[in-house]
Amino acid sequence: PAPAPAPAEAPMDTDAPAENGENTAPEDPNGEKPMETDAAAPVPEKKKKVKKIDVPVSSTVGGLPAAVLEQFVNEEFEMALQDRVMEETKERKNAVEEYVYGMRTKVTGALADFVSPEAAESFVALLNATEDWLYEDGEDETKGVYNAKLEELKAIGDPIELRASEESARPGACALLQAKASAVLAAAAPDAAHEHIDAADLEKVRGEAQAALDWLTEKQGLQAAVGKTQDPVLLSADVDKKLAALERFSTPIMSRPKPKPPAPEPAPEPAKPEAEANGDANGEAAPMEEDGEGAPEAEAAPKADDLD
Repeated sequence: PAPAPAPAEAPMDTDAPAENGENTAPEDPNGEKPMETDAAAPVPEKKKKVKKIDVPVSSTVGGLPAAVLEQFVNEEFEMALQDRVMEETKERKNAVEEYVYGMRTKVTGALADFVSPEAAESFVALLNATEDWLYEDGEDETKGVYNAKLEELKAIGDPIELRASEESARPGACALLQAKASAVLAAAAPDAAHEHIDAADLEKVRGEAQAALDWLTEKQGLQAAVGKTQDPVLLSADVDKKLAALERFSTPIMSRPKPKPPAPEPAPEPAKPEAEANGDANGEAAPMEEDGEGAPEAEAAPKADDLD
């Protein structure tokens, strides 16, 4: 067998650093180490330059074209309008139904005295027919149709309700007008309390009050001749208007204040004494005696020591 080749020697790595991390470069033959010039030289720092550049920015929002958007807005408006019409139509239909139920009960109950039996029977028949119509042909009608049907029923029912309400309100209104007119007549009579008011104006006030009483008496007589089932000839609203007119006419005249009494004349000054008056005329005044000054001195009384 052939002899095995001799192992090759590994080349010496002179550039590899030593294990202790120090540079193991060969020393100079004279024993001096080479100078480390590259490692100790400082590297100059480069200055950074900042340059500002205006960058244009534009934003866009995705959406529909203007024409399409306008079309959608109009369609939404139309749908909202239809919804409102449907709600109003439903409300009008319910109003007709409510009036039928309520008035049918009143005509045969609380309002029976204010409608004749024949008229009540005819009205109830119309109310029943309207109820049937609501659930048959009138189930799905327009708002205008329901309004017309309600007005047709009210044309018969409103006068009946008016007779009942006036029967209740008329007595109180008439009593107020009569009391006011009577009070104005008494207040406008000639007396010391109103003597500052012109007699012609007082006469006008009495005339207005008496005219109101005469009007009320006449209307009450006409109303008494009318039955409860007929429309009234004397309305409480007319009585209230007559009362307000009387107050507007009489109050400004009767509330005129009395004129203020004339101011009293100043009292005359008291007459001065004759001597004082003469002194004032001469421009001299008599000396005043205060604390005994100006009086003649009396002779001093002898003291007790002088007697000794």
